[in-house]
Amino acid sequence: MSDEIAATFEVADTFVLTERGLVLVGEIKSGRLHEGMLVRLPDFALTARIEGVAFARHVGGTDSMCLLLDLPSEAYDRWRQVCERGTVVLIVDVAGSA
Repeated sequence: MSDEIAATFEVADTFVLTERGLVLVGEIKSGRLHEGMLVRLPDFALTARIEGVAFARHVGGTDSMCLLLDLPSEAYDRWRQVCERGTVVLIVDVAGSA
């Protein structure tokens, strides 16, 4: 299986979407991403699949990109601890994820 870094994503916030999963809110710093790619935090040996991509509109009209991660609920706290505001995560395109 070959992977390549397809994008970087800067986290602004995280939240849990009840009955769906953990959401990373932020912006793409470089590259492109889509559902099925992997989010990696190599310093913490964490990897999760992007289950969905959406935009959230804030009061005032600005938008943020939201990545819904496919994770077991017991992993939410660990991801939230390491994905503080300003954390840049790697988005990896695994062969065949498109």
